[in-house]
Amino acid sequence: MALNKHHFKDLIEAVLLNIGLHSENVVQLLLATAAQESTFGTHLKQLGNGPALGIFECEPATHKDIWANYLWFKQPLAEKILRYVPDAFRGVDHYQPIPDANILKWNLAYAICVARVQYRRSPMAIPELGDIEGMWRIYKEAYNTLRGRATRDQFMYNYNKYVA
Repeated sequence: MALNKHHFKDLIEAVLLNIGLHSENVVQLLLATAAQESTFGTHLKQLGNGPALGIFECEPATHKDIWANYLWFKQPLAEKILRYVPDAFRGVDHYQPIPDANILKWNLAYAICVARVQYRRSPMAIPELGDIEGMWRIYKEAYNTLRGRATRDQFMYNYNKYVA
């Protein structure tokens, strides 16, 4: 069963405002990403034997890379995001706490932060609100990657079904 899009949109907006990374076009992009990656929350772990976790299906290796190679160099942002992580899930890696990736399966607010940061560290500009073709391009390059299996047709279908 998919999430209620209005409730999820409200949560995305609140989290992004709290961490200082809100814009309406980013909210739309994250809704589209959730629609594509987990059929809007229907799956919280990648189908088959894939490693991806949560509503945005972030792989544990990507999660670790976000922390090790981006967030630890952006301390104020890292501290805001860590407020969403219970102490029991913080972990330690290379003398820096990296949250346990399994938190992505059940902590929607934290998953929103991680997905937003994945787009934030991309050199691509976030497309304007309503530019679904542009959202497809940044999703494919910055999130799914050019080697990923997502197709434009799938993305457009899922966007229209769950977000539009």
